[in-house]
Amino acid sequence: MTHLSVEERIKKIQTLTAKGIYKDGIKLCNEFIEKYPDTWIGYREKADILCLQGKYQEAMNERLKLAELNSEEPSDYYDLTRLSLTLGDNQSCIKWADICLSWSKMHEHTYYCQASNFYKAVSLKNLGFFADALKVCECLDDEYGTFINGEGFIAKEDLIKICQ
Repeated sequence: MTHLSVEERIKKIQTLTAKGIYKDGIKLCNEFIEKYPDTWIGYREKADILCLQGKYQEAMNERLKLAELNSEEPSDYYDLTRLSLTLGDNQSCIKWADICLSWSKMHEHTYYCQASNFYKAVSLKNLGFFADALKVCECLDDEYGTFINGEGFIAKEDLIKICQ
């Protein structure tokens, strides 16, 4: 991999990932990160592979490195929000949702705003802050819903019913 450009290296990692060859993909990610430790994409690709393997805590560790590098990509903070909820860390989910929302609003990423607000509302519900969860639900589109690990598909209307 020594003679490949950055783009070619990432394409090779993505090809391996698409084929389900995760071990080799992780190996190439590690080589990429060693060569380019301040480049976001290596950590992002590695975290994606780890998520596909169900290794959520390891994926979280890679995403946290992106935050330490001050990533300017809203999807990185969205993934931290989602992973925090998946790992049952509701406080962190709320923290990352707020950061994601600030980035997403700045860059007009409606999807990340909707998803982050939803995950935040679920975390507030999990913590017993039902009134706060209902207030966050007001920011969601009426038809919004998504899959939550361990809970299945939850629609906005379902979340509201639980919190009332």
